[in-house]
Amino acid sequence: MPTRLLILDEDPAVQAALRRLTSHGYLVAVATTAREGWQQLTEHPPSLILMNTRLPDRDGLDFLKQLHLERPIHPPVILLTGNGDLQLKLAFMDAGAVDYVVRPCAWRELLARMRVQVRTAPGATPIYHGPLALLPAARACQVGAEEVPLSETEYRLLEHLTANSGQRLSRQDLLDACWPSGHAPQLTTLNSHLARLRSKLRQAAGGTDLIHAPYGSGVVLEVPTSLNIPEPILA
Repeated sequence: MPTRLLILDEDPAVQAALRRLTSHGYLVAVATTAREGWQQLTEHPPSLILMNTRLPDRDGLDFLKQLHLERPIHPPVILLTGNGDLQLKLAFMDAGAVDYVVRPCAWRELLARMRVQVRTAPGATPIYHGPLALLPAARACQVGAEEVPLSETEYRLLEHLTANSGQRLSRQDLLDACWPSGHAPQLTTLNSHLARLRSKLRQAAGGTDLIHAPYGSGVVLEVPTSLNIPEPILA
């Protein structure tokens, strides 16, 4: 499966050069402004971001700071710029960038730095489903800009529902998938976990139910493309 990559740079020459990454297994999307970049992040979440330090509608450092603040669970960001000033490098790294590549650079070097970020420990890459994000390594969940505190059991249930999004699963399916063989609880206990999980997600989603579990009809995760949740305001 191709790795989704977002390029955030207004320079057509840079865009054209980086589109060559499609031949290296990347699914490339391009945004020329901070506003377009945020739209891409929301509608087609990438696994990796390459961005310039300067954007036409917003300072790149401000954009990165807000990304890190509003969405603690976000893809790794590599800065790609012609400015090699040390203080600027440190400022962007402190703001949340994972790497900083100065142009011109060797093509093989850029590819290697990208592979380092993509080839992370199992579970370190966020799982995105619309505005819902899971970070398996941290057992963390986020809806939009809001982190949702979950118990380990709630996280396992949500992870399984996300992997089978849109499919109506029986409660027995959830018991078999989320508990070791022979250790599954009673249905009443499962229903209590589901009720708490649904309530937490509903609150984070501005009152919208993300999990539907009518009695006798199975359990299904359905995340709308748009939710009534706070979004960062781009100046």
